Amino acid sequence: MQAPVTQDTSGECAAAFADLLGEHDRDLWRTGMPEELILARLAAGPVPPALVVRLAARAQFPGLALIERAAAEAGGGGLFAAPEGDDPGAGMCAPEPAGSRSGTDGTIEAAAEDGAPGPSGACDAAELAAGVEAAFERIHERLGERREGQLAVARMAATALAGDEIALIEAGTGTGKSLAYLVPALLFAAATGERVVVSTHTIHLQDQLWQRDYPLARWAVGLDARAERLTGRENYLCARRIVAAVMSRAEDDPRRALSLALAAALCASGSAAALPAHCRPPALRSITAPPRCLMNGCAHAAACPLLAARRRAAEAAVVFVNHALLLTDHRQGGGVIGPYRRVIIDEAHHLERSIMENLSVRVARNSLERLFEQVGPVSEQAPKWRQFAAQIEAFDQSSAGPRLVASLAEAVLELEAAHAALFATLSAGWSSAERVAGSRTRYRDGSAIAQAALVFHAFYRAVSTARGELRPLIEARAGSAFQPLQAELSYIEEELAGLAESTRYLEGAEDPEGVFWIEWGRDGSAAALCGSPLDVDRRFADYLEERVASAVLTSATLARSGSFEHIAERLGIALAGREALCLLEPSPFDYKRSLLILRQPGPGDPNDGAFAGAVADTVERLARTAERSSMVLFTSYRMCRATAAALAGRKLPGPVFIQEEGESRDAIAARFRRSQCAILLGVASFWEGVDFPGEQLEVLVIPKIPFPVPTEPVIEARSERLARDGQNPFERLSLPEAELRLRQGVGRLIRRRGDRGVVVLMDPRLGVMRYAASLLAAMPVASRVVASAQEAALAARDWLDA
Repeated sequence: MQAPVTQDTSGECAAAFADLLGEHDRDLWRTGMPEELILARLAAGPVPPALVVRLAARAQFPGLALIERAAAEAGGGGLFAAPEGDDPGAGMCAPEPAGSRSGTDGTIEAAAEDGAPGPSGACDAAELAAGVEAAFERIHERLGERREGQLAVARMAATALAGDEIALIEAGTGTGKSLAYLVPALLFAAATGERVVVSTHTIHLQDQLWQRDYPLARWAVGLDARAERLTGRENYLCARRIVAAVMSRAEDDPRRALSLALAAALCASGSAAALPAHCRPPALRSITAPPRCLMNGCAHAAACPLLAARRRAAEAAVVFVNHALLLTDHRQGGGVIGPYRRVIIDEAHHLERSIMENLSVRVARNSLERLFEQVGPVSEQAPKWRQFAAQIEAFDQSSAGPRLVASLAEAVLELEAAHAALFATLSAGWSSAERVAGSRTRYRDGSAIAQAALVFHAFYRAVSTARGELRPLIEARAGSAFQPLQAELSYIEEELAGLAESTRYLEGAEDPEGVFWIEWGRDGSAAALCGSPLDVDRRFADYLEERVASAVLTSATLARSGSFEHIAERLGIALAGREALCLLEPSPFDYKRSLLILRQPGPGDPNDGAFAGAVADTVERLARTAERSSMVLFTSYRMCRATAAALAGRKLPGPVFIQEEGESRDAIAARFRRSQCAILLGVASFWEGVDFPGEQLEVLVIPKIPFPVPTEPVIEARSERLARDGQNPFERLSLPEAELRLRQGVGRLIRRRGDRGVVVLMDPRLGVMRYAASLLAAMPVASRVVASAQEAALAARDWLDA
């Protein structure tokens, strides 16, 4: 990556733009973005230059002079076009390629004759292996250490890529697996012209790959092998919607309108999340790419970051995606990511659940609200709809326009009423005891919701009527200015058909290979009807058979008791007629020197409310005696809140951070890192995907074994089927999931060489149950029993101080 240009940017004019930069640009340009770069991005912005100048003048913006210069220089280019030459502020993104085409639906039609990479034959395995060895010699020399485990992972990845193999690789924390698979991926892509797709589950790992590992891997291979990052369309800014949002705010709030226009122009990535918080509208979806649009047919296509990102990805050697996009692309026929035959799936322990979520069906209480969000309110009085009706009249020389709009408005009201009645009836069909806020209630067949049969049918009729009223408006001649609105209406018509089909499927609940449930909202009313397949093995086997020649699946926790049998069975690898290569590479960390695991059983049943008091006692003793930052990992928000309440009012050496439902994990983690002797009470997302190296985290408390909830619909249904087949559901399902989750949790503590920490396990079942041996054997080191919270605190202090 090119280093930022150093120059004097201290002038008031350029400095005025500092608050409009996203976090990445602020980090990159710590002394201020160069004036030339500001000019280039403003000149290519989405909002008409004359409007931006007018807004800046009205708002008395200090950077007006630069905006006027940019307006004078504007003359083509897209919303996020780079200036001539390299744009150091745009990360690793290259200019838009000319070698691929995007269809009007945004699919990539990459063709070999256009320069888009495609299958080009075998790769010489010996040459690839030699390239890997040479690259890691350079890496190890630069980093000052040789990691044999990392090299072993790289060799296995290279073997799989070159030999059309499937590889299952567990690489313990500290192995450096991401760099280990990136090096052979870049070398393979450069040698063959084939693209390699790298998929992760978390944004945290994707950030690491993009910002840290890829630049180092690219340097090590010594080739111009370019990578790109591709996310779901809802993450990208929409130029058309930004212009509309700015224009709607221009008269009443010119400062706010100007902030959005400038922030969108200055944002290099095209990501909505990259906009500064104070520049975003309350509903971020209002300025992001819609689920369906005109794509290349849009008047703003030249400025569309989604199209630009997909074109860049079509020609990249390596494309970073997430599991959701990878699976959606396959389900939709491969038109989003483009052609590829090689895939590397990191955080593969999440893959089964990701596939299940991708195949799930969900009809929510707010489905219609979101569907009509971009065109509402549908009313003949709304300015947008009045203008639309007038245009239809002008083209047809009739009074059809207002009548069509009025009919649609009436149909939408009836549809909304039918939809609301459906969910109200579903709520009324269950007792208040069953409607626990935030919980799920399984129903096994359509008879469980039969009391709602009449409202279901009323809803289907309302959907049919609304679709009938939409069709004339979609087909009406209204001029090019209304093509975006008609495209939205066409999308709504198609989605309504899918909504009705999904609702019928969920109403019947007749799929023997599926499981169905109702989700209850915070107010105890029905929030959604849901259905999911019980297994995904056949689906993933189809993906392996139909889409890829090579697949590398890796994670820090993929094997169980040294075997990959469990994950291979769950993902149906044998069903694809393939036998996987397997590699189990342990962590290079010396856990005997870096990790102490204590078992301090709490009193009584860990599901009992009084258990939270014992957890609070242990946490307090550890905090006051060891005086180190600590984290407590809970399996439920109920226990987390109860422990927080028990800690309230106690004298502790540092602050307490509590994860509430819906609260940003990253925001809490950032505050925790900046604090001394802090206590973090975390649930769910804190069990994995976060790093607290060194003194940021030295004590970890796990009150309860993270078994899956037995009444959770999918777990319950799977357990019933295993029991019918004569198998033990606990040993086949619950125990493996708990073991994996526990390993992930403990893995939060030791993240770097030199880290030291103490884990305190409090679940009394680890001392008495037969399965405890299996869970304890999965830990990095043997555990030691202590009798009390005070003994645990003293042992932790003495060991950390030693």
